[in-house]
Amino acid sequence: MEPAATSVLSSHGSLLLAMGGVGFIGILHLGFARSGGRGHAWVALWCLIALIHQAARYAQLHTLDPETAVLAARLFVASGALMIVAVVGFAASLGEPSEGARRLVRSVTLGSLAVAGLTLFTPALIPGQTFPRTDWFGNDYIGAPASPAVLLVLPLIGAGLAFVLGEVRKADFGLAPQRVLVASFAAYAGMAALSVLSGMRLISIPTTVEYGPLVVALGLNHLLIDLHRRLEKGLHDMVDERTAEIAATNARLAESELRYRNVIENAPIGVFAMDHEGTLVAMNPRLRELMGMPDEVQEVGRLNLLTFPLLIESGISDALERCVESGRVVQGEHRYRSTWGAEAEARLTLAPTRDAQGATTGVIGLVEDVTERRTLERCLRQSQKMESVGQLAAGLAHEINNPMAYVRANLAALRGEWDALRPALEKETLPEDVQQHLVEWEELIDDSLEGVDRTVAIVRDMREFTHGGAGRREWADLNALVEGSVRVATSHRDARVHVDERYEAIPLVSCEPGPLRQVFVNLLVNAIHAVGDSGAIRVETSCRNGFAQVRVRDDGCGMGPEVVERIFDPFFTTKEAGDGTGLGLYVSWEIVSLHGGRILVDSDPGAGSLFVVELPLEGPRPAA
Repeated sequence: MEPAATSVLSSHGSLLLAMGGVGFIGILHLGFARSGGRGHAWVALWCLIALIHQAARYAQLHTLDPETAVLAARLFVASGALMIVAVVGFAASLGEPSEGARRLVRSVTLGSLAVAGLTLFTPALIPGQTFPRTDWFGNDYIGAPASPAVLLVLPLIGAGLAFVLGEVRKADFGLAPQRVLVASFAAYAGMAALSVLSGMRLISIPTTVEYGPLVVALGLNHLLIDLHRRLEKGLHDMVDERTAEIAATNARLAESELRYRNVIENAPIGVFAMDHEGTLVAMNPRLRELMGMPDEVQEVGRLNLLTFPLLIESGISDALERCVESGRVVQGEHRYRSTWGAEAEARLTLAPTRDAQGATTGVIGLVEDVTERRTLERCLRQSQKMESVGQLAAGLAHEINNPMAYVRANLAALRGEWDALRPALEKETLPEDVQQHLVEWEELIDDSLEGVDRTVAIVRDMREFTHGGAGRREWADLNALVEGSVRVATSHRDARVHVDERYEAIPLVSCEPGPLRQVFVNLLVNAIHAVGDSGAIRVETSCRNGFAQVRVRDDGCGMGPEVVERIFDPFFTTKEAGDGTGLGLYVSWEIVSLHGGRILVDSDPGAGSLFVVELPLEGPRPAA
């Protein structure tokens, strides 16, 4: 039996063409994946495995050695199973699958990997026999029959393709690309089913499944390219719309010098203009304020925006050059520090100015301070992280509580047995060293019980703190809330930081326990930071003039009047950048205010600080 000639009208030639098409699509989407974009990396992986799949078939068609044909057939089937993993991964990358869908992905992935492993390393699916076969072009080659176990591939293909089609329907793809993808998957599934039946010698139709990866790759390519085209068009439309708005604004400003001056001078965002050489020709008061520029300093006509070192360092000079060279609108965000020490995260919108002939004459720029907005976004992201940590902590507390209950019960039983045994031992005359050991054992039991009780208390406080409450008021023991907050907040303090707790009897308070715990923990953590490595913190509760008071005093560094006036402002912090958000005391103030109370502060530099939380003792009775 001789291998068929390699021509277009042969299995060899047509398969090489199919491999070329798959390789081209894989390289195309590999480039898309490097520049970002969902799904492209998985399509590239599909094409890579498909090339291995097709290369194995090519080797089987070309070889005259039975052993090589069997190895090629096994690699062919194994790589076909691995392609299921790639296409399922593609679908999972399109969005957030449900928990049931994730379980299906794991099952299909593990099943595909198992089938690939069984095929490559065992004769379970391809036993090793050979028989003569004929392709669609009438050329003979060595076939390797499959065992009934190869039917395992069909449910994996079905489950994988069903998952893919379901996820594609949920994604933001057009109807036409979805139909093309469904058709390509249907064709591939049909080819795979016929190949399995033909491999088991149940039918005698020549196999075409080696061309299936090209069909699916074309469908996936059509889907993603269509999405890319629509997104690109939307982006161009948005840029064109923004350009049109700025052009219209420039036209209106040109109508009247007085109108221009009023708009620019009173604009709530920074505005500047430069000529084509980079010289600053105009700027409004808001921009001077953002830069911290004194009124007596005149930079207009003197400062070159393209060569100034601080602007080059922040990337603003590069954005101005791109705007001048391209003649298009340029937008971006930059962190800038001015000569006068002002720092800001600024959003720039740069538009070219033109003369009557349409030539670029300079740039007009809009500068918006987005520092507070970005800080709030970071705080929100941190809040989401803390929520996740809280859920994890609650789960850990629950898991710790169960074994600690067993330990507590066993120690209590041991203590009871010891109490029952001790009178009998006291009647006996025992050596002194034995008596000493008995005393030590009793102390060990008591210490262990105390340690378990403390651990359970800490776990309970952690669970209650992370629970956060359900937004409903209830009658709560304020002393218990404060005591639990102390355990949670001071567990990581330095050993040289002493915490003194003094609690007076207080009636039950109508409140939301979760938010109040957050207030007390915030105050305690701030006190720990204030005292540093060593110092003293006193926590007291009492009743005064119809209010329950919680007092947190520290002997730390203290604060001056200018700081005390602003500590409850949002985003104000005295900590280094990255160490604080400036929202802790602000949120605490809001929580206490919603409870009808207030927070009082007394502090002096070097004399420590005192925070007093006052809550009304009489409030609305919570709903049953």
